[in-house]
Amino acid sequence: MFNIKKGKEEDINEEENKVAEKLKELRKAADEPETEQPDYSMYSPVEQLSTDIATHLADVTAKRLHGIINNIRFDASLQFVARLDNSDSKTAVNMIQAVFLTHGMKHAAEELDILMDCEPYDDEVYNSFIDELFETEVIAFRAAEAWCLEEPDDLD
Repeated sequence: MFNIKKGKEEDINEEENKVAEKLKELRKAADEPETEQPDYSMYSPVEQLSTDIATHLADVTAKRLHGIINNIRFDASLQFVARLDNSDSKTAVNMIQAVFLTHGMKHAAEELDILMDCEPYDDEVYNSFIDELFETEVIAFRAAEAWCLEEPDDLD
C-alpha cells in the first residue's frame, strides 16, 4: 500500500518538476534581449497606421478581457486563451467579439470591426492585432499557464 502512495507522489513531483522546468525556460526566454524589431520605415504610411490601430485595439481588448478572464473558471480561461492561440487570427478576433457580446459588451465587439475596415489596406492587420494581444501581460501570462499545464499527450 505504501508503494502505491509513493508512486503517486513521485508522479506528482515529476509533473511539478516538468511545469517548473517549463516556467524556467519561459523566464529565461523573457530575460533574453528581444529580437531586432522590424524596420518600421519599410511599411507604407497606411500599413503603419493600420499597425498602430491594431496595437491600440489589442491593448484595449486585453484590458477588457482581463476582467472577463478573471471572472470565469480558471480552466475555462486557459482553454479560451489556448483556443485563441491555436486559431487563425481572423477567427480569434471573431471569438473575442463573441465573448464580448455574451458579456453585454456590444461596443467592445463593434470596435474590433475596425480591423475589418483596415484589412483592404493591410492584409496583415488581424495578425498584427493577435500578435500584439499575445504580447500584453494578461494574455501572455494566461497563455504561459496554458502551455505549462498542457497534457503530455497534447505536446506531441
